[in-house]
Amino acid sequence: MIIFPVLLYPLIGIVVSQLAIAFQEKPRQVVVVNAQALPSEPALLSPDKTRFDVKLYGRPDDANRLQIQLADKNSPWMDTEKRGMMLREGLADVVVIVPDDLPKSIEEGKAGNLEIIYNSSDDRGQLAYGRVRDIVARWNELVLAKRLKADAKSADYANPIREKVRDVATARESSGQLWSRMLPFLLVLMSLTGAFYPAIDLCAGEKERGTMETLLISPARRTEIVAAKFLTILTSSLVTAAMNLISLALTSWQLLGQLGKSAGGTGGGNPALASLSLPSPGVMILAFFILIPIAAFLSAICLALAVMARSTKEGQYYLTPVLMLAFPLTYMTLVPGVELSPVYSLIPLTGTCLLLKTVLAGRIDQALPYALPVLLPTMAYAWMALRWAVSQFESESVLFREAERFDLKSWFLWNIRNKTNRPTADQAAMCFVLMLVSGWFAGPLINQIFSTDGQISTVSLIVTQFVVIGLPPILLALLLSKNPRQVLRLVPSVDKRYLILGLLFPMALHPLITELYAVVEFYLPMSDTIKKLFGGVVRDDALFMSILAVAVLPGLCEELAFRGWIFSGLRTNNKPWATIIISSVLFGVMHVLMSAYQQFFHSTVLGLVLGLLALRSGSLWPSVIMHITNNAMAVTFGFWGKNSPSTAGWLFSDPESLRYRWPLVVISIPAIIALFIWCYRMPAVALETDDTELEVAE
Repeated sequence: MIIFPVLLYPLIGIVVSQLAIAFQEKPRQVVVVNAQALPSEPALLSPDKTRFDVKLYGRPDDANRLQIQLADKNSPWMDTEKRGMMLREGLADVVVIVPDDLPKSIEEGKAGNLEIIYNSSDDRGQLAYGRVRDIVARWNELVLAKRLKADAKSADYANPIREKVRDVATARESSGQLWSRMLPFLLVLMSLTGAFYPAIDLCAGEKERGTMETLLISPARRTEIVAAKFLTILTSSLVTAAMNLISLALTSWQLLGQLGKSAGGTGGGNPALASLSLPSPGVMILAFFILIPIAAFLSAICLALAVMARSTKEGQYYLTPVLMLAFPLTYMTLVPGVELSPVYSLIPLTGTCLLLKTVLAGRIDQALPYALPVLLPTMAYAWMALRWAVSQFESESVLFREAERFDLKSWFLWNIRNKTNRPTADQAAMCFVLMLVSGWFAGPLINQIFSTDGQISTVSLIVTQFVVIGLPPILLALLLSKNPRQVLRLVPSVDKRYLILGLLFPMALHPLITELYAVVEFYLPMSDTIKKLFGGVVRDDALFMSILAVAVLPGLCEELAFRGWIFSGLRTNNKPWATIIISSVLFGVMHVLMSAYQQFFHSTVLGLVLGLLALRSGSLWPSVIMHITNNAMAVTFGFWGKNSPSTAGWLFSDPESLRYRWPLVVISIPAIIALFIWCYRMPAVALETDDTELEVAE
């Protein structure tokens, strides 16, 4: 991983430079039929009729890229079928047919017809057509200039508006824009590969070599062992990225120097290459420091996956899903319009890649305000991934898994035969995967059957909630658990005060949640397509049907899934806060996939409170009440703001977006704090399926 980039980039540079020197484009063949009918002035063809006139090219050297072949009107080129066959056989790339009356039409001030035929399915034909089209356009300008001169008109008569374009970007800024698009993606990829293979060798490799047991009986604690492995992997990742960066810089410096000289010579080339330059050393060093949090995050992820792997072969299989997750997050930075913002700063890899992109483009003043908002969340993600690796390393069942062949059918039948009191994390993940798969395949079918005018209706939303969200946890609980009612937490709340909290929490949270949604909508506005798609949910339906579709069914089905089966499965080997955070993130991700990515943030925040309430109460019903109340408030207030905006103005500053007046937002903050204190002071209720006390504050 260290030596390979030293050899790779010089090899690429040698190949590119040799190809640039040795490659000479083959001239394209253009057949001109009835060339004798062309006007003599301005000339379209050269005097020897073998090229287009050199004055029609932007650069004289380009005149050799098109060769002319003359043909008369009696040739096979005038036959439509034969002409198409000869073009497909490569006998010519473009055919230009000149009509007999072309000079007369030009002299009389009329438009003449010049027919151009090519094969768009052939790359050579497309390239030749583009060049012929440019030449005809320049020739048309010369004909127009001659006509204006004959009519005693100014050359500007046919072009009353002349645009004057000025580019304020310097050559360094333009080259910085090029590097800023390429380098972040390349650096993330190299950091990932530099961390992945050492992680597999340090964990799965030790399992195969039999040295893991020797390491574990040493005086070092598990956390110290994980920290040492993490620092080793991080060092490898950073060294790999640095070697790639240095080798790429040296190779590019030499290659751009050669191409720049070639561009400035008489032999042609692209003059823009002469102005390309690498970012300054200071910018490259700053970019490397920004890369450290990315490498830490990727190293921690690779370490956690490597601990799970039973062999190096299995560990290598994990590279593909990691790349599949990393590529979209880094590719987002190449999408036009995606730039640094408070929202994008929170997205793993995307925020740091955007910061790298801004720095490499030379816009340091724009990058500085986002340095901490980007780097601090990335370090937090790295810490969470490292904690995950530590928990994996402390689990004997994960650390010493046997390298048996996994069979999905046998695993599923084994789980049915050996039902347990509570699901495992694997079974919780299976529930989430089932919801994703059913949402992908069944969701569009349900919308097609029950939707109207391409919009989601209340009926389709009800059916989707039950089939996609509610059915998977119910089926898994019936198949895989001894007591489905206990596993899904469908037990009455022992302390009825938790039910009251389920009613009060959404009332206090709703003003802040609405403000959070407004902030997200400001930075990430929802597209008109999504708005139109969801426009039929509460468009013409009765309030009762809208509450049933948006509040009651989601409140019951989503809680069965996320605070029921998934929450119980995640509690098996995780601490309380880890369970709450993971289930909340999955809750937000599901809302992204089911509706729009703007739903992620406030859904995750709600998921944190719902998870805390489910954990402390030991029952699902307080969370169900809170979920239904929160959604019902949004629907009811939406109807109120739509049908009676004047009276709704007493409560909302903007009845359409349901943004509360600032005094209510300010009052909600101490109300939320008081409710949290009340929730913590009440005794936590442990289910019979829990093997530990469900204490959140440890």
